[in-house]
Amino acid sequence: MARDTALEVADIDAEFLCPSDTDVRNDGDGIRVRLAVPDSETGDGLVFETAVESVETVDFELPLDDEHYD
Repeated sequence: MARDTALEVADIDAEFLCPSDTDVRNDGDGIRVRLAVPDSETGDGLVFETAVESVETVDFELPLDDEHYD
């Protein structure tokens, strides 16, 4: 996959993120996270991918924000 780090993307609103559009895996070199979302302005598909740099134990309840589920 080509990587364009100079790509300017409009703000992605949380309403465009769905749990089924995520992929978390350990590829042997560490944990990688991918999100597939539509661009809020054009509707084109975007894939965000990053490596996990740290993992911490925290105390929270899911969902983090009930507002999007009301």
